[in-house]
This record gives sequence, structure tokens and C-alpha cells, in this order.
Amino acid sequence: MGNAPCFQGAARSIKDAEAPSVMNTTIDHVLNITLNGEAIQIPRPDPRMTLLEYLRDVAGLTGTKRSCLQGGCGACLVVVERYDWSLRKWVAKGVNACLKPLATCDGMIITTVEGVGTERKGCHPIQERIAG
Repeated sequence: MGNAPCFQGAARSIKDAEAPSVMNTTIDHVLNITLNGEAIQIPRPDPRMTLLEYLRDVAGLTGTKRSCLQGGCGACLVVVERYDWSLRKWVAKGVNACLKPLATCDGMIITTVEGVGTERKGCHPIQERIAG
């Protein structure tokens, strides 16, 4: 049977088309998060940025460490809370920030080690007991 003439042109144009570049792509959206109790809006977040990169490089919160970047060591662990509509309550879990895309954090409450307590603002009772 072979290719019909109308499909031959389509196949050629698909092969000749360039792949879209994602190197400078941003999301045309405002990301709303609560970081250590402070409401933050992030306009046009880079879809390639991880939560760890945002915390350290943009927010300046260096208590969340950059180590293995594979989720194995736990140095980048943060607490992420999201509202579960089926349970009708906020659900918290520990997340490796090096694996969590920033763009997936919209509407979430994120607590880093700085949000738990610092020497300047006062330590959390758990931190005081560990430091003991």
C-alpha cells in the first residue's frame, strides 16, 4: 500500500521540525508557599529548580544542607504540609528537598531547620534537649 501522498508531507515536516527548547522555560504562574511561617509568592518559578536550590540559593536558608543530591543522606530533609481534601486536614511529612521540584510546592507549608528554632530567635524544646 505505501504511504499516501497526504501523509508523506506530514512525516517530513515532523522530522524536520526542531524540538522545543526548555532551557529558558519558566512557568507563567505565581507559586504561593508558606516558608517557616511567612507567606511567600514566587512569580514565574523555573520548572527545573528544586526546593533545595530555592531554599539555599534564593531564600538564603543554609540550614538545609546540599550533600548527596540523590535523597539518600537526609541532609536536605524539610517538613512539608499540604491540605488533604479527602481527610479534610493538613498532613505533614518529611521530604528530601533535593528531590522535590519547587513547582510542585504550590499551596504547601514548608518548615526548615531554621523554622524550628535558632540561637537568635530561641531554640525549640527538642533542640534544647538534644543540645543538652
